[in-house]
Amino acid sequence: MKFFQREEQKNAGVVGPFLHGAQWSLDWPGDKEYDYRSWFLETLRNSSQERIVPHIQSLDFYAHEYFDGDMPAVEEMLKAGRMELANLTAIGSEDDQFAAAIRRRLLESGHPFRDGRLGGLT
Repeated sequence: MKFFQREEQKNAGVVGPFLHGAQWSLDWPGDKEYDYRSWFLETLRNSSQERIVPHIQSLDFYAHEYFDGDMPAVEEMLKAGRMELANLTAIGSEDDQFAAAIRRRLLESGHPFRDGRLGGLT
């Protein structure tokens, strides 16, 4: 994981394809001894925004699934300037209160919330 982290920090967009199949949203346990939360946050803090590549799921995609319901992690995303990731986390959440809290934080920070379900700004 450290190797992938270094590579992502050098060239954003490398890690997503290697995480394919992780199934964070389906409670995939991974290695129970590994601190994935810290790994994700450190990687996101120290890498640039990924390029959009068709048919490839990005690190942001896996992070939004992993951090669903984790408001302190969303605060870390915002501190790191990862507004789009925070937005994606809100859109993907099935927890309406969690999603509403992220929307409020995005609006407070001056970043409009884009609701993928509604296709517009709120």
